[in-house]
Amino acid sequence: MNCLTKVAVVLLIVACGCSLSPAASQKVTAALGKDKIDVTIDGKPFTSYKFAADQKYPYFWPVNGPLSGKSITT
Repeated sequence: MNCLTKVAVVLLIVACGCSLSPAASQKVTAALGKDKIDVTIDGKPFTSYKFAADQKYPYFWPVNGPLSGKSITT
């Protein structure tokens, strides 16, 4: 996965996180790791976008509810 694709994914994640937020302002951050991007909302884990070279497809896991913080993935 090239750098431009990673940046586009991070921007998409941040945009989705911002649109899910209630009226109160929340801080959405994304941290690029070796083979994943970790997204947090107000310091709480929201999701990780995993894209290791040995994986067939990139995926999000886990995906946590922005308000409850509970996992919505199985």
